[in-house]
Amino acid sequence: MADALVGVGLITNSEAMPGVLTLDKDYNNMSKFLNRILGMPVDLQNRLFKYFTDTLHEIIKQAKKTGRFDLGILGNIFFYL
Repeated sequence: MADALVGVGLITNSEAMPGVLTLDKDYNNMSKFLNRILGMPVDLQNRLFKYFTDTLHEIIKQAKKTGRFDLGILGNIFFYL
């Protein structure tokens, strides 16, 4: 996965210290991230999104368990659906 993320420019491999990976300066730009991952093979895109959704589900599960989960704006959206 790291090689694929380096290949599309989302992370960089340090020339001074090979093997040290750093995030792109615009690492929090969602549009750039989504456009860049389109350059990855579909299998890797699917695996990356699976990782994100699994992580999100775990974070929600832990937040609910500790009483810190707040549906917030999503609660309003589900109310209207």
